[in-house]
Amino acid sequence: MCGLFSSFAQVFECDVVTDYDNANYFLIDTVNADYKSCFENHNYDLCINCSGAASVPDSVKQPLRDFNLNVLNVLKY
Repeated sequence: MCGLFSSFAQVFECDVVTDYDNANYFLIDTVNADYKSCFENHNYDLCINCSGAASVPDSVKQPLRDFNLNVLNVLKY
């Protein structure tokens, strides 16, 4: 999705994954998710939430963790 917008806009990303090398990337703690750092210093025109587990088997094994990461943590802010 970032490639779609990055041709004409500055794109920022955040995730719980650490394997990104991007100056506009925010790493989010899976246990104590805090999205304030994403919004404190920037005024965005648009925010797209693409929450979702990359691994269906993992989300089936740990449904509460998956729900917390993808729903509750986002709704806190």
